[in-house]
Amino acid sequence: MKLLSIFVLIMSLGNIGSAQVIPDYKPSTKAPDLFDVLSPNAKKHGPYKTYKKTVRKYIYEIEMKDGSILKTNSEILRDSVSDKYFLYYSKDTLLKKIFVEETNKISRPNPFVSNLVKIEGLPIDNMWRFNILKGRINAYCYFVKSTEINEIQVNGGDIIPFNAEYLSSFLGDFNKAVLAWNIKDYYNAIRLFNLGTN
Repeated sequence: MKLLSIFVLIMSLGNIGSAQVIPDYKPSTKAPDLFDVLSPNAKKHGPYKTYKKTVRKYIYEIEMKDGSILKTNSEILRDSVSDKYFLYYSKDTLLKKIFVEETNKISRPNPFVSNLVKIEGLPIDNMWRFNILKGRINAYCYFVKSTEINEIQVNGGDIIPFNAEYLSSFLGDFNKAVLAWNIKDYYNAIRLFNLGTN
């Protein structure tokens, strides 16, 4: 019986020792860094799960409503509470959110042309609209991260949500544009159509 009691005591001490080397998990209470923006599902950061990451950081020039110009290295982010898009702006130790309705426009280097050419985003509703292709068919996107097209405008008409079938009805005999459309490369389908390339 004594041997059994000693064995149980040794095993208990061993378990205590094991428990001591396992660190306690504590959710982080550190606020996110300047652009360490978290997904709403990042529960471990508790109160900081406010913003949804959308695209990469770029250097944006912001024209405010009062005509002042600001520059920031930010992403376009969505506030999941108000459902409004904004850019972060940092000056000294202050970090400010600049929402769409506070701006006349924003601009950044055009990735489709050259870093020397700027592309402008104009405020509409709660986001900025960028005109990424100009011509008989204008193409627009909300985030200048790829050749994704959100809206189009044909021959100066209304700007409407992008629809691939609607686009195809204008391509006609522009063979190269049609070939691009067939592989769902709608950006180049519009670009080639605007160039008149057959």
